Amino acid sequence: MKKIFYGVMSLVMTGAIVTASAYALFSAQATVSGIGFTTSTAGILVSPDGHEENYHQDFNANLSITGAYPGFGVANNQKASLWIQNTSTGIAMDLTAQLTAATGWGDNDLKNYVQVAVILPIQGVPLNGDYQTLATWNTSDPALTLPGGSLASGDEREFWVFVRLPEEAPDTLENTSLTDITFTITGTQAD
Repeated sequence: MKKIFYGVMSLVMTGAIVTASAYALFSAQATVSGIGFTTSTAGILVSPDGHEENYHQDFNANLSITGAYPGFGVANNQKASLWIQNTSTGIAMDLTAQLTAATGWGDNDLKNYVQVAVILPIQGVPLNGDYQTLATWNTSDPALTLPGGSLASGDEREFWVFVRLPEEAPDTLENTSLTDITFTITGTQAD
């Protein structure tokens, strides 16, 4: 009996020693610190001439086109420059524009006839397909994409903006107006 008892105890002790030695591991630690994470800042500015001092978040063009008539601007001779600068930190931007406000919008039908085209100067003159009515600039969802592809961080781009009133504009537009026309230009992170 003693022999059996000592035999069992011997097996238990051997198992305990083997188990204990299997889990007796040495370990050490090291730490890594000083890690930071900061996001970029998206930003665009607009300017009438591309001069650094004339770039602003909000820009009032103080532009008043008077005396327009059917056929006004169809020779692509009514244009203005618009410069957009990407002030983002490390983000290329896709640019869109949408007409977001105009005084007199519901008072007349000018919005369905006055047309605006935005092109790159290298194109020279807009094609008929480049022109969109003010109503289209207002209701496009998503907003209309400006030409030239993504604008890299820190870069600027000149656009030419053309305005015309096609020859087929009806007599009912005589002595009508839209004022305080506002376009919102949006830069969205490029894919």
